[in-house]
Amino acid sequence: MQLSHQSPLGRKISEYLQKTHPTGLTVSEVYDRLVADTHYGGTKQMIVDLLAGHPDVYAKGPGGRWLDATLVAADGGRVHVQDEGPPGTVTPPQEQPASAEDRPPQRPGRFQDCYVVFDLETLVAETMEQRRIIEISALKFVDGKEVDSLQTFVNPGQEIDPVTENRTHISSIQVADRPPIEAILPQFVAFIGDLPLVAHNGRGFDLPILNHWCRFHGFPEITNNLLDTLDLSLILFPTEPILNLSRVNELLGLAPFPAHRAEADVAALAEIFRHLLQRMAAQPSDVRKAINAFYVPFVLCDDTAEPISLSPASRLETPLTPHQMDFTPYASAKGVRSIFAPGGILAERLGPGYEDRPSQTDMAELTWLAFANDQYWLIEAPTGTGKTNAYLFPSIVWALTTGQRVFISAHTRQLQDQIRQAIEAAQGMGFPVRYAVLKGARTTFAGPAGSVWWKRRLIRCSGPFCWPGDTKLRREP
Repeated sequence: MQLSHQSPLGRKISEYLQKTHPTGLTVSEVYDRLVADTHYGGTKQMIVDLLAGHPDVYAKGPGGRWLDATLVAADGGRVHVQDEGPPGTVTPPQEQPASAEDRPPQRPGRFQDCYVVFDLETLVAETMEQRRIIEISALKFVDGKEVDSLQTFVNPGQEIDPVTENRTHISSIQVADRPPIEAILPQFVAFIGDLPLVAHNGRGFDLPILNHWCRFHGFPEITNNLLDTLDLSLILFPTEPILNLSRVNELLGLAPFPAHRAEADVAALAEIFRHLLQRMAAQPSDVRKAINAFYVPFVLCDDTAEPISLSPASRLETPLTPHQMDFTPYASAKGVRSIFAPGGILAERLGPGYEDRPSQTDMAELTWLAFANDQYWLIEAPTGTGKTNAYLFPSIVWALTTGQRVFISAHTRQLQDQIRQAIEAAQGMGFPVRYAVLKGARTTFAGPAGSVWWKRRLIRCSGPFCWPGDTKLRREP
């Protein structure tokens, strides 16, 4: 899927290039600015595709730096599109040739089960410069089958400290006669080719470290698409406080493995990745669509088929079952208002601490109307209104009376916890509502192509309705 240069992402990149003209920016510099300014959650490859796909807007200069084509032309330069050319020309990226034994013919838009799982071990250190790589291990998969492997110790150029040796069980003797990282990096780059990479916390640890040492030794950065199993784990296990590789392995019910050795970690990660994809296929269609949108152009799971059925021991939760309680008295705008009225169920629950808030009651009614009439209400409510209960109780009643699932999106962990407490209070009042946190606090959730990327936390109450944000919006006529 090719993004337009007129998309929010394209316009933001043009802004960066105009401000930095005539020096321009590398793809990595563009990526870093997008992350800082917009919480961008896509890949560098998406940026490369956007830049290369619009040669009339973006010009590639010397040293892999990108410029604004209009400003280049205004400076008297000429922008050419050709296979090869002098510095300052735009050269569309060429796909690296792959032999038949390396990977099968391309099927556009499909993940293809072709990828490289990799893991690093480094010196235990605070800064990137001190995190010298001491082991690299990688497994290559084609059509889901392991076809090749790479495993090597790396000489860090210094003694391995006791903390690192205790953590990794790698000693100075084991790496003494091994090649340095500048000799290993070309081998690793040749091994991975243009295949997608799979790593656990690869976005925050493995790939940044690899690219640091690539830059340090004058090699191009690795720009392959990255599938981070930590992201996938956060989707499937959002309430888990720790999701390191060993913990995810345990949650999936897989056999234990010796952690903190790249060779063992990468073998375990390959199995973990396969099971995570299986869990993804069991998710509702809208969740699978959101996952696929995040990983464009790859399709990690079929978002059109019915969810697959997992064994009872593997299920994250039991399916919703119809209840027999009658909520008809609350299933109207008037009924919702009665929940908040003096003498109503909420007042009975809170006792002397109950406070009648007309604005809260009005907001609850508007929330119900949004459900009942398929409307969108934009509401601005000051502190003290009681917004959480105002949109939560109509959501609960709607879910219980219609059988639909309701999704509530919270922007902060504090609000997420507040909503969970309110749901549990509603359960104590007799509302048999069930809920599940669908995304963790550090999970990045992708909007439509070309839109800004946001961090979201989704709570499912029990439906294709997603209440936006924390309702700090404005009512419009």
